[in-house]
Amino acid sequence: MRMLGLLLLCICMFSIWGGGCSPAPGDEAVTEASSEPGASEPTGNESSTNEVDPEPGKEPGPEPGPEPGPESTVDDVAESATEAITETASESVDESAAEASDPDGGQESVTEAPSESSAESISESSSEVPTEPVAEGAGEVVVDGGPAESTPDSTPEVTPEPVVEKYQGQFYLFGGVSSAVASGNPPLEGVQVCVLNDKSIPCVTSAKDGKYRLNGLSYDTPYYITYTSAKLKLQPTMMPLYLSSNQNPVPGNVDIRLELLKESEAQLIGQLLGVQNLDLKTKSAVTVDIRESRLVSVAGATVSASPSGKGLGPYYLTQTFQNHSKKETTAMGLASYLNLPADTYEFTFKHPSKTCKQWFTSIPGTNGSAKAVIPAGWLVYVFGECK
Repeated sequence: MRMLGLLLLCICMFSIWGGGCSPAPGDEAVTEASSEPGASEPTGNESSTNEVDPEPGKEPGPEPGPEPGPESTVDDVAESATEAITETASESVDESAAEASDPDGGQESVTEAPSESSAESISESSSEVPTEPVAEGAGEVVVDGGPAESTPDSTPEVTPEPVVEKYQGQFYLFGGVSSAVASGNPPLEGVQVCVLNDKSIPCVTSAKDGKYRLNGLSYDTPYYITYTSAKLKLQPTMMPLYLSSNQNPVPGNVDIRLELLKESEAQLIGQLLGVQNLDLKTKSAVTVDIRESRLVSVAGATVSASPSGKGLGPYYLTQTFQNHSKKETTAMGLASYLNLPADTYEFTFKHPSKTCKQWFTSIPGTNGSAKAVIPAGWLVYVFGECK
């Protein structure tokens, strides 16, 4: 009996320690946190340290042990107590191992099953497609590292090939006029440009920059372009013009710049050349311009007029508009005939080391000469080429 009483005492003490003598558990078992020193107290944001999600389909609660019935023997009770002690010892070993693995010694080191909110968060996160950070200016598609404007929808800018402007077998004269004497040769505005021998072609007027454009000129046709301005008191000036269709390529336009004189300036140049009775009313004057290229004048050239013996000259001009001591052109490439009576003339050019002929815009004469019909009262420009 003494042994049986001792055994019952042990069973009772074990039941009190393990909760066996406490009130019967309800539908849900809640395990209290440990109150041992050093154990972490749960905060309001944490779930209970020892809470473990029950297995699906099971409600939490201690597994019921064999309850001794009326027919239970002392051996059965002893066997149940032994099994309970064994299980408790096993749990203690597991708890000790968990505490040993926790450096803080707290029970928060116990691995908790993810809560439903955590599972939903993970599920939502995994369903979203990760995107890289969008740089500033998003939406612009850069092609081959080029500027943002080079999008696939943009059309690359193409520079059109230059088109030679033609007017159904015609060309236009794009020129400019400036002062021959004034410092810096400023452009002349308001000069009227006409075709003397074709009144069907409208006259034009030079702009502020001295430029003009005369349309409707035909190839292989001799023209006499006139430049006049009563306002500027210009000496009426004329330029023979001819453009051959045999050139390759055939130009669609021609650009000629002239330096014009006032009536008073023309008289002054005559005086500088030693001509005191310059007549530009009933007679005319011719200025011959000999060039190697458009911008390069030729020195050392000579000019002759046919028919010969009419008028005065040639005079070879220096930079001060005086007669050159040598009977050849200076670096200016200019020669002048004065007081020529109205007639048709041919001007021939020669150079000791260059081949000479009429300029490509001059009316061709015989043997490379430049031809001009010269009426009275005009200052006429004739161009030659030596190269």
